[in-house]
Parts: sequence; structure tokens; C-alpha cells
Amino acid sequence: MASLTYPDPARFDPKALHDFAAERLATYAVPLFVRISRAADLTATFKLR
Repeated sequence: MASLTYPDPARFDPKALHDFAAERLATYAVPLFVRISRAADLTATFKLR
């Protein structure tokens, strides 16, 4: 699973991400699931949740 921040999730192209990852990563490392959000979920001390 991968988690991405993307300013406009409606314009996200999953095929382009898959092609990009497949060219650069080993087969087992290509994410099967992707969570897309507009901003990162941060704690009060600005760490990723």
C-alpha cells in the first residue's frame, strides 16, 4: 500500500502511477493499493500519523 498527497485527487491517473512504479521498482514492491488525500494527516507536533 502507498499513501500519496495529491492536490486534486480527481485528476489522479492510477495507470500512470502503476507504469512509473513498474519501471522503477521490483515486481513485489509495486503497490497494490493507493490511498490518496489532499493533505498529510499530521499530529500536533507535525509528525505523520
